[in-house]
Amino acid sequence: MNNRYLYNILLIFAFLCCLPITTQGQSLSIKNTLNGKEKVIKENRRIRIKTVNKDKFKGRFKIIDNSRICIKNNTIAIQDISYIRKDPFALKIIITGGLIYLGSSLIIVGLVFDAFGAATAISGSTLSITGVGVLGLGFLSPVLIPSKKTKNNWHIEIVPSQ
Repeated sequence: MNNRYLYNILLIFAFLCCLPITTQGQSLSIKNTLNGKEKVIKENRRIRIKTVNKDKFKGRFKIIDNSRICIKNNTIAIQDISYIRKDPFALKIIITGGLIYLGSSLIIVGLVFDAFGAATAISGSTLSITGVGVLGLGFLSPVLIPSKKTKNNWHIEIVPSQ
């Protein structure tokens, strides 16, 4: 009798472990009609969207049906999307924060070198100018992720996930 309960528990555990593998979600497929490149963005990922009406949306998206998605309770039709791009939160924090920290540090070290007249191979003003460049790059880094524009032959559709 004891083995029967163990068998049932093992069977239920195996079923629950395999359930996420067998369920099939949906994702956005972005294809270039000229060269055939395809990018797939799975559901519940962070994206940025700009519509034909110049409305901007960003956040995690849910697929409602084959022609509409939802971002923060805003329903957006697929054919109304002007451009779309990924908006990875962790990447923004790590890269942007790292570049801003590095740029600020270079500016401060450069100013300290100039203030105390340290005779080094690299002058303080060179460090400060480099720091300003790195700091500016830190503020621009989220913009560096390429966007897929529908007017540039990118076609967006909803497909089942693989």
